[in-house]
Formats: sequence, structure tokens, C-alpha cells
Amino acid sequence: MKQDTSKLATTGLQWSLGLVLIYEGSRLLFYSGAAHSFEKTHLPQWFRVAIGSVELLGAILFLIPPVVVAGGRLLLVTFGVAAIVHILHGQLDVGYLVIYAMAVLTVMTGR
Repeated sequence: MKQDTSKLATTGLQWSLGLVLIYEGSRLLFYSGAAHSFEKTHLPQWFRVAIGSVELLGAILFLIPPVVVAGGRLLLVTFGVAAIVHILHGQLDVGYLVIYAMAVLTVMTGR
């Protein structure tokens, strides 16, 4: 019984995180305001497209059971790069990236 509950919780975490990250990656790629906001970083727009695309791909793979670990690794790299960029730009509020990373690790270890 406890194992069933744990598996259900892990699957729920996987899907809720995966769907949130698909939404966030899509916003970064397709929302017109994201391009305008990204200009303030003084990074090239291709970087926004690259990080958004990798996040979106990782989130999609994260929802497919046979490749959940590959998707998780891709997401962890994405979070690491995003955290470094935020910190270098003086945006120290990266706690959500740490929480996302720990959720990904929790799902990956449950597989």
C-alpha cells in the first residue's frame, strides 16, 4: 500500500512539474513579452530561443517513461545554466530553480 502511494505521488510530481515546465518553456519561446523582457539581459535573442527550446524538449521527454531520466538530465542542465545567467545578472532569486531541480531528482531516483 505504501509503495503504491509513493509511486502515485512520484507520478503526480512528474506530471505536475512536466506540465508547468512545458508552459514556462512555451512562454519563453512564444510569448511576445518574453522577447521584450529578455532584451534587458543584453544577451542575444538566440540564447532565449535556445534555453526555451531545451527546456521545452526536456520537459516533454520528462513525461515519457522510457526517457524520463534523459529528460531530467536535460532539465537539470537547463536549470543550472539559467541559475548562472540569473546570478551573473544580479538576479539572486533562483530558489524556484533549486526546487525544480530537486523535484526532477526526486522523480529520477524513483524510476
